[in-house]
Amino acid sequence: MFDYEKGEYIEKPEFSDAKAKPYGIIYARVSDPKQVEQGDGIESQIDNAERYAERNNITVLKIFTDEAKTGAKLTREGLLAALAYIKQENRRFPKIGYFLCSEISRLSRSENIGDTTEMVNKISAT
Repeated sequence: MFDYEKGEYIEKPEFSDAKAKPYGIIYARVSDPKQVEQGDGIESQIDNAERYAERNNITVLKIFTDEAKTGAKLTREGLLAALAYIKQENRRFPKIGYFLCSEISRLSRSENIGDTTEMVNKISAT
């Protein structure tokens, strides 16, 4: 769940098992093909998320990425794969309590608050 006041993702309170064993996934996205070619962006986003996970004792189960994909579309392969993975892993009991990304703009473009809210709600519902 994204906490707008703190500007970060937080654990869902109903995830009792996630409190005992905090698990999460990382999602990173760059929109510019130059960033993919030059190696800028994705790696630093993943590094930031991994450092956050380490500081907060979160075990990262998997990393999902979308390279050279616009934030204007919510049907990105990596993002959909991340949602499907969370749904699969949380099917029997809640396991994954963290969806880590470097900033909210990695989910969708900041000027499209409707899409951002929709994506945050989808993540929270999985």
